[in-house]
Formats: sequence, C-alpha cells, structure tokens
Amino acid sequence: MDNERNFLRGARNRQSGAVLVVALIILAVMTLLGVSAMQNATMQERMSGQHKQVIDANMAAEVALKEGLDALREDDSIGYVDCADDWDSVGWREVTRSDWAGLGAGWCVAEWDGNREYNGQPIRTFYLRGASDGGTRASVVAEASRTFVTANSALYSEGPMWLQSSSASASGLDICGDDDKYGAITPSSIDQHNNFVLEGEPSPDLQGSDVYDEGYYINVAELVSDLVGSADGVGDFDAIESEVSGNPQFPEDGAPSCSGDMEVHHYDTTGMSGNPVANGLRGCGLLVVEGDIRFHGGLEWYGLIVASGEVVFGGGGSADYNVAGAVMAGGEIDGDDAAWVTGGMELNYCSSAMQELSDNMSFAVRSWRHTTNDEWTKWGD
Repeated sequence: MDNERNFLRGARNRQSGAVLVVALIILAVMTLLGVSAMQNATMQERMSGQHKQVIDANMAAEVALKEGLDALREDDSIGYVDCADDWDSVGWREVTRSDWAGLGAGWCVAEWDGNREYNGQPIRTFYLRGASDGGTRASVVAEASRTFVTANSALYSEGPMWLQSSSASASGLDICGDDDKYGAITPSSIDQHNNFVLEGEPSPDLQGSDVYDEGYYINVAELVSDLVGSADGVGDFDAIESEVSGNPQFPEDGAPSCSGDMEVHHYDTTGMSGNPVANGLRGCGLLVVEGDIRFHGGLEWYGLIVASGEVVFGGGGSADYNVAGAVMAGGEIDGDDAAWVTGGMELNYCSSAMQELSDNMSFAVRSWRHTTNDEWTKWGD
C-alpha cells in the first residue's frame, strides 16, 4: 500500500513539473512575440515617419515648381545657363510660401535651347529641390510649356461642316494683321450652300486627307483636356452670359480688340438636357466647352472658342464681327456634325487675339523625374 501511494505521489510531482515547463515555454514564446510586435511597431512608426518626410520633400518640390511656373508666366524670357551647377547660381530662387519657406526648397528655370517644343510652344526645363522639416531632400527635373495650340484657320472641325447662309461667312484673312490663314479646315467634308462666304489664304478651305498630309489635324478632345487645366474651375452654364469677362471692341474702322483681361472660361455641357444655348454672349479670352454649345442672338467674342462636341452658330445680330480669333469643334460627343453656321454669323481670324491669348495662358507640366546625386549638384556645400 505504501509503495502504491509513493508511486502516485511521484506521478503527480512529475505532472506538476511538466506543466511548469510548458507554462515557461508558453511565457517565453509570448514574450518573444510581444518584443517582436513592439519592434515591428517601432519600425513601422519609423518607416511611416520617413515616408511622411519623403512626401513633404516632394510636396516642397511641387511648391517650388508652381512658384517657378508663376514667375515664367509673368516673364517667359527668364532663364539661366547654370541652373544645374549648384544652389548658389544666380538663377536659383528659394520658395516663398510661408509653410515651406526657410527649409531649402527652391527652383531655377533653364534657358530655352531653341529646339524643343510641344504643340508649337517652347518646352522649358526646371531644376527643383524640395526639403522637409526633418531634413529629407528631393531633387527633381521638370519640363513645362504653355498650354495652347496655334490656329491655322478661322473655323476648324473634326466632323463635317454645314455652312448654310448667304449672310454668314468664315474668313481666314487676318483682320488684325497680315498673318492670313485658311477660312475652314476639316479632315471630313464641307457642305457649303446659299452662297456662304468662305475665304482665306493659301485657299478658302482645306479638307479630307489633305489635312493630315499638311500636318493640320487637331484632336480637339485632347486639346480641350489640355486647356481646362488653365481654368480656375468649371462655370455654371446657365449663367454663362453674366460669368464671362472682357469687353470685345469691334469698331467699324480699325482692328478688333478687347477691353479687359483675356481669361479662360470653362464649361461642361455633357450632362445637360436639351440644347445648351448661349444667347447674346459677349466676352474675351478662351471659351473652352466640354460638350456641345449653340450661339444665338448676336455673339461677340474676341479670342478662341473650343468645344469638344458640336458647335452651332445661328443669328449674328448687328455686330460687325461675331468672332475675332478662331473657332474649333470636335463633334465626338454624339457623333453628330461638328460645326453648323447659319444666320448672319461673321467668323474672322484675328492674329492679335490669338497672340494675346497665348501670352496669358498658363504653363502645364509635360514631364517630372527625380534625379540622382551624379546628375547635378543640387545642394551646394
């Protein structure tokens, strides 16, 4: 009996020892897991902080680019040969925006090399540096050009043109200078009725495959996408007559002009029910429309009108000119004809309107890339 009791007591002691060992193992594993979790959390926090510093440095570089673009818009003749040399070169400017000033962010715009262009506009190269408050730095080279396209005719459309009224005209003969253009260009066809007046140099019109052969094709949808970036926002089309600015001057004798600023006016009519009609619209600058637009009741516009959809002109009113500048239509919205001109509309190419508009257009970034330390000395000593 004593032996049996001793055996049972020993078994219980062995079981208690085994439980203790297992418990210690579990505790050690949990401790290791806890330490690992803490280390991982610390590493994640450190990585998150480093990531934020990188983001802040790149944001500072973007701020530098914006300030450089604003300066170039005011004076596109600026440019320096030694931007890539070092921070102390004469062309470098530090960022002035209060939340980024003093950290070392800055920009320098290089001289135009006289060759590279985008849509006929010079491409300008910016050297940028960004810096975060934690000392992280970003070095970037960006390229930008003015957002604009040269008009080669008074009226351009990707789809067919219907030119129907004997009291209407589209003329590429420059009423503001001596830079004559075609009267109308379309890669499609022109249906001209009722002695509609169409004139221009080197000929009144250019159509069909000749447009591609001469290099005059324009993808209006892409152009509209490019141009809307220069606008401050999308306007309310129902209030377009009161929203647009500028006072076009169309004297009986002398060239047309504008009293006021040449601004960018952006409207989106793609979701509108019925026909988007502008009645008696008067203004200057760039009118860029995503969708269709119809003009009635005496349009007077000094500058460029571009719509990605159909454009319809009807009823010119008493003005000597309805458009002094150029008109472009896409017609891809619903596949309908791109341009109709009826009534007494007078559409005339005006070189000074196009030049003034070009001078006031903003710059758009065409490329952006980070650089290595070997590409250019970006931080000086």
